[in-house]
Amino acid sequence: MLKWRDQGLPSRLYRVEGEIGDKGWNNVRFKDEQRILWTHQKEMVGDMIKNKRAGNKGNFIWVPVGLGKTLSVLTYLQYLKEHNQLPTYIIYTLPQSAIKSIIQEIRYFDVPINVIIPLKNNKKHAARYSGVHVSQNCRPKPYAINLIEHDHLRRCDETLLSFASRSFLIVDEVHKTLNDTKRTTIALELAHLSHDFVVLTGTPVIDNDTHKLIGWLKQVVPFEVNSKNFWSAANSMIAKTVNTGVRVDDEDIIARFTPDEERYYNLLVPPALGGSNTNPTYKDWLEATTICYQACNRRMVKLTLQIIKKKRGVMLVARNAKHQQLLYKIL
Repeated sequence: MLKWRDQGLPSRLYRVEGEIGDKGWNNVRFKDEQRILWTHQKEMVGDMIKNKRAGNKGNFIWVPVGLGKTLSVLTYLQYLKEHNQLPTYIIYTLPQSAIKSIIQEIRYFDVPINVIIPLKNNKKHAARYSGVHVSQNCRPKPYAINLIEHDHLRRCDETLLSFASRSFLIVDEVHKTLNDTKRTTIALELAHLSHDFVVLTGTPVIDNDTHKLIGWLKQVVPFEVNSKNFWSAANSMIAKTVNTGVRVDDEDIIARFTPDEERYYNLLVPPALGGSNTNPTYKDWLEATTICYQACNRRMVKLTLQIIKKKRGVMLVARNAKHQQLLYKIL
């Protein structure tokens, strides 16, 4: 069970005094009893609680992909709910590609989910998310986690801004809201007006352009941020690394052509790649790529079968869903 003292969070952080949240959350379970936090996740939750106790608004979390940022944030919300500190609304904005996985994370906590899709033909889009409430209305539901795509923020700006002061805002993959676009402006304004917020990323700087981050850092530090004090402000981010203890050995494996494949490949590619085609077309390049993938697929499957015979597990990484199905068929 995710009990605070059992989880190893600092006992001095066990209680937050001050403002009172909406007691309507008392009718929502909001608890994950299946998973136990890793040490770095406990530290993230503890850091957010420290910020809360210090009276600071907002948290900027920078943690590599796959290390449990979402679980940590939901655990922090669980903590706020149990201490009557959670505002009425939770607005969670994220890329469309992440919605399904986030829904699965939220289900562990047994919290109602409302997916806001402010489109006229939202039935087609709603079919992607079975088992959750999908709304065409921009109005967030109370005592639920309201999911909305980054790209849909501009369609709901006025409505969401009117609820901001009573909302906890979560901005996932915030690096995708760093460019000078309307969705970035709305996300920053929501954070500024919100009761509290958390922004998450595994890649805080894109294009080596640090100034794009300044707008978000201004939200979490008590001083004006500029290029001269940027790194002082960046130090306020909650950043974690972790050593899983799993050793990774990288090895280059050569996948050889069959004689027929090699002859055909050489007819398609230029001399710089060992071929004889001095003027390859786009179609030639596609054919050559297909031949390379055929050779790689055979080698991957052969190695996989060898490892399986040794009673060991294998994880095959495919290019996409179509390639995944092809590998499965070959196996």
